[in-house]
Amino acid sequence: MIRGWWRKFIELRPIPVIEATLAKCYQGSVGNKAMQEVISAVTYYGGDEGWVITNSFFTPSSKALARKSKVKLIDGEHLKEQKLD
Repeated sequence: MIRGWWRKFIELRPIPVIEATLAKCYQGSVGNKAMQEVISAVTYYGGDEGWVITNSFFTPSSKALARKSKVKLIDGEHLKEQKLD
């Protein structure tokens, strides 16, 4: 299901963008380690932006790190709100 949503998201882009995306299927919270992995990937591969997507939720410190690093977050609540084809 996410594959269909992802494809639609990419098609809406006006210009090509290099993204580093990390998907985490967790029962607990997603912490700073996931943010650090994406930040490292964006830096190493010369990416334009980073994303972390989870079915769960993010810790307050991971949200703060994401804001400072301009990493975009999508949590389980956001996924539930979306209509995925």
